[in-house]
Amino acid sequence: MLKDPVDSARLYLHGLASLHLGRQISTDVIDRSLNRFPLCQIATGEAAFREGETGNSALLVIRGQLEATVRTPQGERTVGQAGPWDIVGETALYAPDRLRSATVRGRSDTTCIKLDAAFLSSGEETIIASIEAHLLHTLSHRIRVTNLNLQHRRTSGGAPPSRLPPMSHGTRAMDIQAYAGILLSSHPCLDAKDSDLEAILHIGQNRTLKAGEILCAQGEDSNWLFFLLDGTIDIKVQGIEGEPLLVGSETGPAILGHIGLIDRTQRGATCYAQNKCQVIQLHAERFWSLMRNTERTGVVLRRLLLSSLTRQLVDGNERIAGLTR
Repeated sequence: MLKDPVDSARLYLHGLASLHLGRQISTDVIDRSLNRFPLCQIATGEAAFREGETGNSALLVIRGQLEATVRTPQGERTVGQAGPWDIVGETALYAPDRLRSATVRGRSDTTCIKLDAAFLSSGEETIIASIEAHLLHTLSHRIRVTNLNLQHRRTSGGAPPSRLPPMSHGTRAMDIQAYAGILLSSHPCLDAKDSDLEAILHIGQNRTLKAGEILCAQGEDSNWLFFLLDGTIDIKVQGIEGEPLLVGSETGPAILGHIGLIDRTQRGATCYAQNKCQVIQLHAERFWSLMRNTERTGVVLRRLLLSSLTRQLVDGNERIAGLTR
């Protein structure tokens, strides 16, 4: 750890761009951003965010440590800690209709980069894309841990498998323009336009599934991102005895397959068409090209996925909280 927190911030932003975008950011660009948006300080014990509040910012930790707690009938319970490289509070940016799910305080004196609408609209595209790509990887890991926790609680008798609520309710026979509008309205994104998502969808391949047909299978390589325009997909995992267990469903318009693509893992579940489904699928090669793109289509894809993953994580944590009450 460098002694000067600004030097640490420079190092982190250089590292994120190299790791996630495969490119370098000049020190002049980083310093220009840090001059416009100075590092913020959270003192030991100080509350950066409070559970139940609306929010308008997240924090990228540069040095120090933050601690997250939630209220329970027995009092406050610690649910996590965040240190250097971690991002907290992203719900306020990518699911702004949701309230803060935890109180976050300084476990020690902590230095952070404050991420808010002004920062994410500052025009420093490479810095912003690097941070958002980093958060996508972070969220995909958190969701896998949450899903494993839920699966363990279900199989150990904590609760029966339940169907996940659909992300939104579309109309049948919708075209790409209508789908783009509905999907973005159910996933509010910073500075996103319907036309940007339409451009992404036009790149993909159309696919129609019959009832019972498999969209993707557990254990196979994650090579596709799926935009479910219409229909319902059931999500099943292999149980301890090899039996398929229903763990959720998604009704279009919805997004599927993004976690496996982001963290480059094999499929963790098999997705079946419950009825006739209309899908647009985007191959991994095009997906990663867009993910590294700092222009409009790349920005909208990253923020749409961040909104989807943030909501998925919040919903998963709420279900776990319900099982433990």
